[in-house]
Amino acid sequence: MAELEHSFSLDNIKSILKSMAEHFGPECEVVLHDFSQGYENSVVAIENGQVTGRKVGSSITTSGLETLSNESDQLGDGLYNYITTGPDGRIIRSSTALLRDGEGRIFGSLCINQDITQLCQAEKVLHGLTRYGSERDMNELFVQNVDELLDHYMLQCTHLIGRAPGDMNKEELARSLDFLESKGVFRIKKAGDRVCETFKITKYQLYHHLDIIRSKGCGEDDEAEKAAE
Repeated sequence: MAELEHSFSLDNIKSILKSMAEHFGPECEVVLHDFSQGYENSVVAIENGQVTGRKVGSSITTSGLETLSNESDQLGDGLYNYITTGPDGRIIRSSTALLRDGEGRIFGSLCINQDITQLCQAEKVLHGLTRYGSERDMNELFVQNVDELLDHYMLQCTHLIGRAPGDMNKEELARSLDFLESKGVFRIKKAGDRVCETFKITKYQLYHHLDIIRSKGCGEDDEAEKAAE
């Protein structure tokens, strides 16, 4: 009965070997081992054997032999998602499912060996393109024009203070102008006109406050003030 169950299981697995290989492509080798006649010629079916250079009649691998040398009840269903190296140095990602009969004895294995050498090389290239020098989130805003940029900072002032720019008192106005100065807004040409209009202040009030800010050691020169005009 055990031999019939063994044969039935292997035949079923042989029938799906090709579909697995077709699904994952030519870089994926799928191998079926039958250990009932020993380990010397255990490969009874194989697809995409070019990955490891094996064929039907090849023997068990060193890692397979060492794995099976352990107590079978400690092996579970198999070993999954591990890295090995092919005969020519290629990097192979592997998984091995152990096949057991009705009494729990191992009679074979189904192995998937995916050549990921090129994927690893691509990963290095992609990492080189996506790496960055700082872990800080810059929260960068990409805008179409400078008006959108100014709109963004005006909205930031509203969020900072908790009320619309035109309704702010003197202290809140000062905080908003401090914020805009810290963000470099007044380096934008004609930004001063937009700020005066939004906050309902005169240019004199704006420049007076900027003079106070810069007199505290901000280190700004006349460039920002000229741009604000």
